[in-house]
Amino acid sequence: MLVWLCTLLVFGPALRGDYVDDDLDLLLASPALAGIEHLLDAVRAPFWGYDLSYWRPLTSAIMCLGHGVGGGHPWPTHLVALIAHLAAIGLAFAILRRLGAGATPAALAAGLLALHPCQVESVAWVAALGDPLSGAASLLALFGWVRWRERGGGGAPALACLGLGLALAAKESGLMALGWLGAADLALRRRWPVATSRWLRGWLCLGAVVALWLGLRALVFGDLRAGFDRGQLDIGRHGGDGVALRAWLGSSFLAVPTGWLGITPYRWVPPSGAELWADLPLRALAPLGLLVGSLLAARRLPQLAALGGLGCAAALAPAVLAPASLGPWPLVDRYLYLALFGMAAVTLGCGATRTWVALLLLFVCGVASAIALPHWRDHRAVLMRAVADCSQHPEPHFMAGNEARLAAERVPPGRDRAGAVTEHCRAAVAAYARARTRLQRPVYAADHLRRVLGANLELGTALANLQGNLRPPAAVATDLAALALRFPHDVNVELARGIAAASAGDPRAAESAWLRALELAPDSDQAAFNLGKLYADLGDRTAARARFEQALALRPGNAAARAWLEQLGR
Repeated sequence: MLVWLCTLLVFGPALRGDYVDDDLDLLLASPALAGIEHLLDAVRAPFWGYDLSYWRPLTSAIMCLGHGVGGGHPWPTHLVALIAHLAAIGLAFAILRRLGAGATPAALAAGLLALHPCQVESVAWVAALGDPLSGAASLLALFGWVRWRERGGGGAPALACLGLGLALAAKESGLMALGWLGAADLALRRRWPVATSRWLRGWLCLGAVVALWLGLRALVFGDLRAGFDRGQLDIGRHGGDGVALRAWLGSSFLAVPTGWLGITPYRWVPPSGAELWADLPLRALAPLGLLVGSLLAARRLPQLAALGGLGCAAALAPAVLAPASLGPWPLVDRYLYLALFGMAAVTLGCGATRTWVALLLLFVCGVASAIALPHWRDHRAVLMRAVADCSQHPEPHFMAGNEARLAAERVPPGRDRAGAVTEHCRAAVAAYARARTRLQRPVYAADHLRRVLGANLELGTALANLQGNLRPPAAVATDLAALALRFPHDVNVELARGIAAASAGDPRAAESAWLRALELAPDSDQAAFNLGKLYADLGDRTAARARFEQALALRPGNAAARAWLEQLGR
């Protein structure tokens, strides 16, 4: 109970946090999350579109409901994240107690899981909701599996299957729950003399849950491999050096979390600057602590120590052996959610650490989390910290470019508005240029990140040039037409191409671009709205009214479309 109260004290202010970072570009822009009436669409649609190949129905449903119930503010979603985190803490305590840990060591270990600064990103950021959800569900699966095995393996491991299913529905990393269950079987095999037939039946039940999840994914994407083609082992090109580097960096995050994007190479490259190695002494703390803690813990509770070590290794395995499986940013704070439980079980749960030392550690972690949490309260705070923490990573500069463009849109009317807009747009172009330069550095980016960010950098530059009158609209339209040839399935490129063509006085090209955008994304209310404005300007009131009605049907909250319909007359 005391651990829960401390967690509420530290993480409670997250409830007042707004949408930040990816929330703005990906979540708020998704028609599936526009309101409660789109709940079924949110569950059936890929998370953040088909390009990333994520399907997270539980996370999407909660975000959709949270956005609707909160009236556009994400406090309900933050509340769910906090509740999931509290549930994970309680499950961690229950698991440790069931495996022989004393009440005080178990509470201290649960406190480390609760208050560690790595958890700030997971609990305080809407886009990271899947991590506490999947983490809590994975611990539920582990708790259910331990209880089932201790009861002799009779019947089906229903609770473990439920936890696994919820973990997979929250995030793809829920597959790591299987790693934890396997770690439990290895570490506690002498404790559970269960007949092979019963043990095999339990794993068949778990396999059925995974098969059901894969089948539903196949229905969503039309491709059983959707998103998993990135999960290839990355140990052949650079051998053990790359694996060792990533393993060291991954474990060191437990001691020195960045609070934002981790500067982590995909694969081994020669050190290319002091930035990566400046904190070498600090980053040696976690690996050294894990080693010492494991040796001490093995003397007290060897089985629990083995479970914590194996589980921690399983949680880090994707980033170490197949980093591209996690997307463009393989090692960041939120991916260590369950690895923290393994570390806490080894260092504190086994009772090998003195209580006053553990309390001091928890106090430091709580203070550090309380200091870091306000950085996730609003978008500008996230941006400032990202640039300060990871100045050599391309994405903070990409974010700075987006923020400068938004600032240009927010300039109030007045005599000096044109000059202010131009200055903001020049700042955006400069920020995009810095991001493009850093995107070519292999230490901070790899092929997948270049594909994800490359088109958006060119798109943002074109829009800033257009918005600030830095280049003639016709020249920008030509640039966007070339970009559309390189990325023929990018809806945002087509939307921008239409805007540029309309600004250049070419309504036919604008119409073609927006129709193509609707073809690529039939739920794009922005494309329908732009077509409505185009037809209204051309004097075709019937076609304009039809498009505005389409935009309003796709997003009932589209106030601009409703205003145009009132102006045109229904």
